[in-house]
Amino acid sequence: MTDRVRLDLDGAVVDITLNGTFNCTRQMGRRHLAAGTPVALPRIGEWTARSSRPGRESQEAPADTGS
Repeated sequence: MTDRVRLDLDGAVVDITLNGTFNCTRQMGRRHLAAGTPVALPRIGEWTARSSRPGRESQEAPADTGS
């Protein structure tokens, strides 16, 4: 049961992180294109690499070697 809850929570995090970010970015791009204004769209993968979840190491942070 606990493993299933954990998988459900991980799925929700992935859904919010990927789908939510994609939908917001797409909508922002559409609005700027319609208005004819310049826009710099974010690189979603970079956000993911720079952020870390509690108890997990950031992809960019070096591993702690204990020295």
